[in-house]
Amino acid sequence: MASLSRMDIQMLLLRYPHGLRLQRLDLSRLDLSGLDLSRSDFSGSTLTGIRLNGANLRGACFSRANLSGASVQAADLQSACLYHATGLNTNFYQCNFTGASLMRCNWQGSSFRQANFTRSMLLFNRLHQADFSEANLTGADMTGSSLRGARFDRADLSDARYPLSDRATAPLTAYQKSNMQQQESALAYYGT
Repeated sequence: MASLSRMDIQMLLLRYPHGLRLQRLDLSRLDLSGLDLSRSDFSGSTLTGIRLNGANLRGACFSRANLSGASVQAADLQSACLYHATGLNTNFYQCNFTGASLMRCNWQGSSFRQANFTRSMLLFNRLHQADFSEANLTGADMTGSSLRGARFDRADLSDARYPLSDRATAPLTAYQKSNMQQQESALAYYGT
């Protein structure tokens, strides 16, 4: 199949404004910044080096997509689905992941600085060396995720669930330490 350009995608959006089926395509290094790609399906696509800065990706599906080296700054990924996705060294600075599902993904070395993960599911992810500095993880569930070397400087982890045995290296605030101690006490008490 011939490769698609930004103009091709824009023409398709005029014809199909309620989401595109862009499955199993190679869209590497394409600049789709600022486009409304809400409810689009990128399943199985190669998106290495793609630029999606400021894009509307609400409800989009990225299952088994490769976003390594992508720039997705300030994009809206609210309620997006990212299952088994890969994004090594991907930049998600200031993205909105509210209510999104990121499960069994590999985000090693990626930046989620100032991103919003309110009530998101980040289950069983590999987050080694990822940067969540100043991110909002209120109510996020990171159960089963590997956090080795991840940074959480000034991140809000209120009511977040995260692995207790695989601590990130960032210093915790007094509130975070108290919350962690309460969780560990509860686990010891209930024997889980």
